[in-house]
Amino acid sequence: MKYGFIVILFVLIFIMPVSYAVGDRVDAGVLPGDIFYAFDLFFERVHLLFTFSSIDKAEILISLANERELELNALDSDDKVRFSAGLIIKQNNYIEQAKININKSDIDDSLKNKYLQEIYVVDSSFGSGINGFLDDDDVGDVANNRSQQSSELIEAPEVIKKPIVKLSELQETACNAAERGNTCDTRLSDLGLVTKDECCVALGMCC
Repeated sequence: MKYGFIVILFVLIFIMPVSYAVGDRVDAGVLPGDIFYAFDLFFERVHLLFTFSSIDKAEILISLANERELELNALDSDDKVRFSAGLIIKQNNYIEQAKININKSDIDDSLKNKYLQEIYVVDSSFGSGINGFLDDDDVGDVANNRSQQSSELIEAPEVIKKPIVKLSELQETACNAAERGNTCDTRLSDLGLVTKDECCVALGMCC
């Protein structure tokens, strides 16, 4: 009986938050700083490890990127400064891994564009909201915390870490490039910000 209670408690504390994160409903679940947060991240890794379809893995990664945003919004001001850098890094890493899995899947190009557009929406929502809740002094604190928390990344050797750039800046650059008759190939990719496909899907103006 005692062991049965332990199993039930284990499922309620650890498994349920993960199932919410990767299902149709995305919930902030356990927050950074909570004693069980490390277990939450562990089971996310386990779920990804045992997901073998590239597109299924991409869907999970997009959901987890959404979850990081919900966690950030649920934190109080002090914890936002403390944990925002790590959450931004994790979210960026999820998005990069999702793009890789989408691009290597065998689905139609139209579906690939649909998923890439969904990633664009997630990235835009997360990036545009970062400065909304941080004071100018806090932005510097976040930058200092980022290097300390980078070790918490879900490492993927094939993922190329790109700089975190707000999409509004990408859009402004793309507009300027388009006015000069340049394409994503000759302008944005040279800057190392996005690939041509990402630019075309996100901005819909360079191709």
